[in-house]
Amino acid sequence: MNYHLLAGPVIGAAIGYFTNYIAVKMMFRPLYPVKIGSWTLPFTPGIIPRGKGRLAKAIGEAVGKNLLTEESFTETLLAPAIEKHLKEKVRLFLYENRKNEETLREWILEYLDEPVYEAAFDHVKNTATDRLVKKVLEMELGDIIANEAAKAVRERVRGGIMSFMVTDGLVDSLRMSISQGIQTYLDGHAEEILAPKVEEECRAAMDTAVGTLVARIDDCGLPLDEILWNTYETLVHKKIGTALLRLDISGMVEKKINEMDVEEVEALVLSVMQKELNAIVGLGAVIGFVLGLLNLIL
Repeated sequence: MNYHLLAGPVIGAAIGYFTNYIAVKMMFRPLYPVKIGSWTLPFTPGIIPRGKGRLAKAIGEAVGKNLLTEESFTETLLAPAIEKHLKEKVRLFLYENRKNEETLREWILEYLDEPVYEAAFDHVKNTATDRLVKKVLEMELGDIIANEAAKAVRERVRGGIMSFMVTDGLVDSLRMSISQGIQTYLDGHAEEILAPKVEEECRAAMDTAVGTLVARIDDCGLPLDEILWNTYETLVHKKIGTALLRLDISGMVEKKINEMDVEEVEALVLSVMQKELNAIVGLGAVIGFVLGLLNLIL
């Protein structure tokens, strides 16, 4: 057998293999610049260590804009398995707490610190007060009360001697004055009147036994699991976009990669691309061998 004929293809394969091997290694190595005095050796550090910042930014944008998107989070958070699990937890809670004699406040304080509880209580109380005041003012109680008073006056004097004195014009004038007076009073004092009542009701609710609340829910036939799921679903649809903007996933990923050592970045890339990089090195050997054969033929 003429081994000289195989020398060309074998040498070509070796050159292709080691050329690609060196090229792949130069992607990562050297990890740091190599300096001779004040002069930096060309191609140092490697491609990936030198471009770690650009790599971090690219990966961050890919994750934040293409992978962990608002749609993907919404789909995950509202998956049927999540819905089933949440509803089962609600039903289990109702079943297990039918005879719970703890007050709602005591039960909540098992999960929240006192300052957090008080802050949450104040927020709920203030929100309820604001909404109640708004609804009362929107009802225009001044007009309702004044109209009913005017109606009562007209019915009382109708057909009597007072009808000559209490004319429709006088009644309308009084009605407008009463309406404006009541509305003005409510504008200035509605919150002052309603706030203590709202707080009283909120504290009474917090002092109610958990078992009593569960019994009331059962008696009313409220589908609490459906109500909580619908609330959760609405919250996800309305708030997930804002939450992701505040999280800034792209920025978080970019920052995390920039904080990694170059060795960790190398390990990260190799954990994903080791097989493909080995294939590139092997392909270099194949191409070198083929070129060696072609050189013999031609």
